[in-house]
Amino acid sequence: MRRPFPIYNRRIYGPANTFLTPETSAELGAVLGTLLGEGSLVTTARDLYPPSRMLKRAFTAGLMSTGVTVIDFHEATLPELAFSVKRFGAKAGVHFSAAPFNGNSIQITVLDATGAEISEDRLSDLISMYEAHRAVRSLPTRVGWVSYAEYIHDIYTASAAGFVDSPPIAAKEPMVVVDMNHGPAHLVLPSLLSTLNVRYIAVNAGRPAPRAPLGLFPQPKFLTMLSDLSRA
Repeated sequence: MRRPFPIYNRRIYGPANTFLTPETSAELGAVLGTLLGEGSLVTTARDLYPPSRMLKRAFTAGLMSTGVTVIDFHEATLPELAFSVKRFGAKAGVHFSAAPFNGNSIQITVLDATGAEISEDRLSDLISMYEAHRAVRSLPTRVGWVSYAEYIHDIYTASAAGFVDSPPIAAKEPMVVVDMNHGPAHLVLPSLLSTLNVRYIAVNAGRPAPRAPLGLFPQPKFLTMLSDLSRA
């Protein structure tokens, strides 16, 4: 059976503004909210590319329309989102990022209440409900709230550092070169490395250039540069 979106490794893919438009994203959000139930809590995050931001906002509106409360972490990594699901007792987490191997596509990753990616069966239920237009909207007085929170980076750093035997690492004072690939890792990794007394050189940190092509993986030329810097 032909699906409305390509599915790979339990993730939804699609070219932004073609398969994945704000309208389809909002409908997907409403369907997920219907599956989870009114009054549920969902956390959301994205990478730094404008299409991810656009689709996440639409998806959030869909969730709210079914009475779901949303905690939006803005720009955050997928591991941070998985951490937040368990930390805040959310029913699900949804992450938007550039898709691999296709510069025009976005991937939507849905996490369950354990912080793991949802099962094939659960994803099939979501897509089937989307195709059947089975979203159940809430009454106006029960529309969900959205809260914006950017403190997830500090909480995640403190927690992650607590799972590491840091004194031996700190004593070595290692130095690493890291390609942030213009992703949200630049918001959390420097703090984590500093906590471990790791010196670092960060390249491609911060937002991508305006109208830059989407890219989940570093470009070969930057991998070569990373290798050269490591040998220097």
